[in-house]
Amino acid sequence: MNHPITFEILAVGSNLEPTESEKTFLREALNKTTNWDYVLERAIGTHLAPILHKTFYGLDIIPPSEIKEGLKNAFNQVLVRNIILQQQFKDFAKVLNEHQIPLVPLKGIYLSEVIYKDIGLRHLSDIDVLIKEQDLDQVCELMGSAGWAIKASFKHSKIEDQKFAPAHPYTLIKNQISIELHTHLYNSNQGADISKDQLWHDTHSERFLEVEIRQFSNEMLLQHLCLHLYKHLFGYELKIISFCDIREFLNAKGDSLVWERFHELAVQYDCKKEIGQVLFLCHSYWNVEVPEEFLNIQISKIELEERFRGFMTGASRQENHVIKNKLSAELRNFSELPSSREKLAFIVGFTFPTAEFMRQCYGVHKESWLLPWYAYRPIELSVKIIKAIINKR
Repeated sequence: MNHPITFEILAVGSNLEPTESEKTFLREALNKTTNWDYVLERAIGTHLAPILHKTFYGLDIIPPSEIKEGLKNAFNQVLVRNIILQQQFKDFAKVLNEHQIPLVPLKGIYLSEVIYKDIGLRHLSDIDVLIKEQDLDQVCELMGSAGWAIKASFKHSKIEDQKFAPAHPYTLIKNQISIELHTHLYNSNQGADISKDQLWHDTHSERFLEVEIRQFSNEMLLQHLCLHLYKHLFGYELKIISFCDIREFLNAKGDSLVWERFHELAVQYDCKKEIGQVLFLCHSYWNVEVPEEFLNIQISKIELEERFRGFMTGASRQENHVIKNKLSAELRNFSELPSSREKLAFIVGFTFPTAEFMRQCYGVHKESWLLPWYAYRPIELSVKIIKAIINKR
């Protein structure tokens, strides 16, 4: 199905400013392509379709009209959605500004405007913001009064909530728009050791979309982009657009980025290994200029590239891969616990979660239905574990 050619088209075509040699390569690759439907399917599935629409527009060789129309439609859909999200963000931030509550817009909502400079290019699924934990209840109260529903995030058990607390304990929902309220960004199992105070200490005031925000320094922002991508690279929800975020950020901010400070932060927060794996892939597939010290990765390059290609081709979304990666993530959490008592509590809590988790996970609304679902859960987990073990081979 032309998977290798499709992979190269997606990787090279996602460059917003391809070089002449890259344009030549794309023209040759497009000439060899016979399964345009698959190219379009993967372009949409990886959220790269809007960027490919822009890239292809400047090429001499144009894809079949129905594929060209499909890419254009993807761009227009992202554009309309992002206009709505931007307006919702502005309305949200204005409320927080009025009450002197600081916020940091995270990832897409910020990058689409500041880095991509075209809000139709960068696909946004929701709005992520960082707020201070002491402001969380007030923000929920203010937005609840404005008609937003408030959804809580639940972990399986108390021990998991203590050790691996959800980064966004609450999500605001209204008219199919979600605003995830983050109070921190990293747990100990996510390749970094950065406290909430340290995060806020490395922010500055900035005017963004007509509202006042806080934003990280260039070095801390790049670190966050790398760590967020790393978490998903070894999870099961990677969006290839995250690599584009890093590439475009470095293209836009590379001249003002202080690599010495970036290195100091990586050492200080013990995440150089994780950052290195992400930057290695950025350097390998997009020729992103990265200091040599970040390219000496402590993992098999073959394993790293296979995982990356799995995400690019959509294999990571297949049920067997999702189950395997979810189990691997839980095992990593389990290994982080220092005592046997905590590990036992983790296993019991994972098998028989809190009532709040069961209601949210299985949609159980009647108390009387909880017991049957508790009886069913060990059976479900056993089947998933067997599938995961089989897929590890």
